[in-house]
Amino acid sequence: MLPGDIRLHTPALTLAGQQWQDLTATLSQSMAGEMTVNAQGKDIIGSLVTKQNEPWVANLKYLYYNPQWDSKGTSSSPLPDDAARVNFSGWPALRLNCDECWLRGQKFGHMKADLTPSGDTLTLENGLIDSGNTHLTVKGEWVNQPGQQRTSLKGVLSGKKINDATNWFGVSSPLRDSPFKLEYDLHWQSAPWQPSEQTLSGVLKSHLGAGQIADVSTGRAGQLLRLVSIDSLLRKLRLDFSDTFSQGFYFDSINGTAWIENGVMHTDNLLVDGLE
Repeated sequence: MLPGDIRLHTPALTLAGQQWQDLTATLSQSMAGEMTVNAQGKDIIGSLVTKQNEPWVANLKYLYYNPQWDSKGTSSSPLPDDAARVNFSGWPALRLNCDECWLRGQKFGHMKADLTPSGDTLTLENGLIDSGNTHLTVKGEWVNQPGQQRTSLKGVLSGKKINDATNWFGVSSPLRDSPFKLEYDLHWQSAPWQPSEQTLSGVLKSHLGAGQIADVSTGRAGQLLRLVSIDSLLRKLRLDFSDTFSQGFYFDSINGTAWIENGVMHTDNLLVDGLE
């Protein structure tokens, strides 16, 4: 038992690749042996509760984590190139909840995860990232057997506007203003942070609601897309062809399923519906 609460304060603490500013940590222990660490600073506000033979519980109201790793070594990240060296058999289970998370300077928003190690398998349940524009659910597992590594992830990526989501991922897309839902079930024979294109396999199911494909104004193909849209045919009946030669093709929905096998993706049911 601790004799009482232990309180530590430092103007700066360098830990895990980041300098934590104006940090106060309080360590306390209950009569039942429950240990609680409360942390408050400019970069973190939250608590960690540990109980013997029970999952650790981390509740964070705020986290800003932007590590600056020393690049002098062979890797600029603490994650090892040889994932087989990672041994999580002695790790405790963890229940994580973060109300407002910033990672590597990017706003991730609300994050949740339940991590449970069992032998050479680490299981993820109830994974969630909700940035406001994008909602991602995920579950899966990492099997870390030497020579038989396998990562599997399954979940749903959704949002109200697909261009807001692609911008969040740093990807430019011609799709605009469409609500979307992408169901994924993927696996590969490597560590989670080392996706293997050669062994990547699984299924992607996508649904996009009404939106626009921008910048299709040039060429016959773009004009043809707009001509086959019944949404625009009503204007043709009024002898109004201005939309045929304007930028963008408006659609009601896009649906399709893609299968991936050893890094090669194919689909045979992609449907772009421009009809009302």
